[in-house]
Amino acid sequence: MARKTKAEALATRADIVDAAIRVFMERGVSGSTLEQIAEAAGVTRGAIYWHFKNKLEIFRELNDEVQSNLIQSLLEDLDRDHPQPLEQLRELCIGLLTDLDCNPRKRHILRILLLRCDYSGEMEVQLQQQQDNQRKNSRLFANYFRRAIEKGHLDREVDPNVLALSLICYMSGIVFEYFRCPAALNLKSNMPKLVDQFFAGFGRCPA
Repeated sequence: MARKTKAEALATRADIVDAAIRVFMERGVSGSTLEQIAEAAGVTRGAIYWHFKNKLEIFRELNDEVQSNLIQSLLEDLDRDHPQPLEQLRELCIGLLTDLDCNPRKRHILRILLLRCDYSGEMEVQLQQQQDNQRKNSRLFANYFRRAIEKGHLDREVDPNVLALSLICYMSGIVFEYFRCPAALNLKSNMPKLVDQFFAGFGRCPA
């Protein structure tokens, strides 16, 4: 049998991950097996073992994909010296929610992470990884508030780390409710108003 090229191997890996998303969405992570993922991907179980040691590794890849995309968005955005850091952060938050509403893959993965996974037993280590990711994200979000303080848009007594954690909790709550009751939340029409509600507490930024 001819050895697969690197491109073919990467395509097979992508097919396995795509199939895992579909299976996890339908059955939940704990109710899914490698056999079901292999069948959905149209590959053998051996093909899965060539790329992933177990189901946890596939799940970790999904989590890493969401985290790496968020980190990239934050780093690229923070690379700009925006004159209004709070407005910049507001626009970023609206953009993140817009992408969630328009990007089915991102939406499916986040739904799996939030609603289709039981973080007990072997999955507990993945919960720890998510907590580590949250701390990394919080440090990046804090940079927006730190810049706002430096530009005189926030009182120097405020703690940028607490503000960053508050924003993460607020945004996480919106995402959770979006998945739990999408019709009631109506994210598409309420998105700017929901984000503005958080930033309204800071008052109007100076021009």
